[in-house]
This record gives sequence, structure tokens and C-alpha cells, in this order.
Amino acid sequence: MPNHTVPILDILMLPDDDTHALLIMPQLIGFNQVPFRRLGEVTDALHQYFEGLEFLHEHNIAHRDACYFNLMMDGSKVVPRGVHFIESDTHDGLVRRLEWNDRTSVGPVPYYIIDFGLSVMYAKGRKRQSRGPYGQDRTVPEQKHEEPHDPFKVDIYQLGRVIFKMIQYDGLEPLLDIATAMTRQDPEHRISLRDALDQLNRIPKKKLKRRVWKRTCPIETRISIRFCGGSTKSRF
Repeated sequence: MPNHTVPILDILMLPDDDTHALLIMPQLIGFNQVPFRRLGEVTDALHQYFEGLEFLHEHNIAHRDACYFNLMMDGSKVVPRGVHFIESDTHDGLVRRLEWNDRTSVGPVPYYIIDFGLSVMYAKGRKRQSRGPYGQDRTVPEQKHEEPHDPFKVDIYQLGRVIFKMIQYDGLEPLLDIATAMTRQDPEHRISLRDALDQLNRIPKKKLKRRVWKRTCPIETRISIRFCGGSTKSRF
């Protein structure tokens, strides 16, 4: 399975300091910071996140916070002017409006999982059980009980909840069954990441070209983009 954790581009050692170093990584933005335009763009992102989480699980690592704000993308082609290093919804830190390109027009777009502050790596053969906090999502059913549970099943639940959070778009209905199967209350009945990938791959290619729209996107903007060749460089 491909590794979708953030690559380290370089390591800079600090003078007169043998305990600290600077890690150079690509600048990332939130995976949903600029809107998706087509169903295939969404399934591509999910495909990479499913792969990334399965890669971790294959190496006995439970992320334990596979939630919305820990899913990122390399936006260098989508937002070619870049984003401000603090005010990431601006180019320059002043004007809160990004110019961006459809993912389909500049892809492929790399997606990454970040923030391993709660992650646990299990020794080979060790029973994979855990208890305690699970980051951003407070709806995890296992959190309602004090008994140890499988944190790998929690990862699947958290990522499924991200899909539900994304159903702020019209046109993502083909993903509902996957999200439902990933977020079942009984962890033993949750779909595996491999099965989730298989279901993504079974969505017909014709459907992947379907337009999706943020529900906040005004009807006049939809008409302009869909029928009049309106610019994709927009906040919607």
C-alpha cells in the first residue's frame, strides 16, 4: 500500500545542538479548503486516504485521530499562487480570496495524513487494544465504554465520519453507502479499508465525471461555470 504520510524533503542540523533539527516538508492546505468540482476528485482524495490509513495499519500503527482537520493536500498546482503561511485562506495575508484551479484540470493531486500525536505503534504479535481519547471526533462509539477496544476500527470510523461531514456537497450520494458501512456502531460490523477501496473502484467512470456543488454555491455561479464557461477561480 502506498505511503501517504508527509514526505521529509530535507533535514537541517542546528549549530551546537545535537538534540534538535529542522525538518523541511512541503506546505500543505486542508483537503477541502478549495471546493471539489467532480465526484472523481472526491473519490481520488478518499482513495489516497484509505490507502494511507491501510499502509499505517499494515505497519501496526493506529493513527487514532484520522479526522477532518488532519487530512491535507499538496495545493501547489491547485492554488499556484500559493497561500500565506499563517492566513491560509489568502495569498498574501490580506485579501481573503483564493484563486484556484479545478483538481481535474491540474491533477493528480497528492493527499496526506498528518498529526501523529495520538498514534500508537504495536509490536508484532502484541494484542492491538487501546483506550482513551481519540482526537477531534467525539462521536466514536467505543469512547462511551471504559473497556479496551481495537483502535484500528476506530480509525475506520473516524475516516467514515469525514465522508459524512463532506456531504455538504450535492452529488456525493454514491459515497453514502461506504460512509455508512465505515461508521457502524458495532466495530466488528464496520467495513474494512480494503473493502472500502473496492467499493470506490466500483463506482462507474461515467459517474466520476459528475459535477458536485457545495450547497452554499449560488445557482447563478453554478450556471455560469456549467453552461457559460465561467472561471473556476472563485471562492465557491
